[in-house]
Amino acid sequence: MDDLVPASLIEQAAERGPEGTVTSYLEYPDACHHLVHTPGWQQINDDVLDWATLYAAPDRLTGADI
Repeated sequence: MDDLVPASLIEQAAERGPEGTVTSYLEYPDACHHLVHTPGWQQINDDVLDWATLYAAPDRLTGADI
């Protein structure tokens, strides 16, 4: 659990991106603010990389991905 930044604040920030900005919100309840101290951080890292790779090439998106 991240005691430094509440999940609700992060979720609100994800929703406030400028128009046309791609944002996503995924919560990892057992993760701490300092990610490398979280057991299983490698999976979170992989998820972030997958997200970045997908949105770096928006022409690869399908209706199911959005």
